[in-house]
Amino acid sequence: MDCNGYKYSKHAILRMAERNIFPSDVKFCLSKGEIIAEYPSAKPYPALLLLVYLDNIPLHVCASKDEFGSCVIITDYIPNELEWEANFKIKKS
Repeated sequence: MDCNGYKYSKHAILRMAERNIFPSDVKFCLSKGEIIAEYPSAKPYPALLLLVYLDNIPLHVCASKDEFGSCVIITDYIPNELEWEANFKIKKS
């Protein structure tokens, strides 16, 4: 996801602090991560869920782009294997 800057929601900042996720991890996910879900009807902008591995640890970042091309980070987390399939790409039903 190409970005003209980064904006973090309050929720994303809180989650990063709780989960020891760094801005560099989020930026790496946005630049190198695989899109695993699209949310075209998300408001105020369509959003994407991306997956990247950092030292064999999966990281999910949900983000969108605003009208200026800045990436808006909505949330970020280490996916739980109880909620996700083994590849962390498909949520269990």
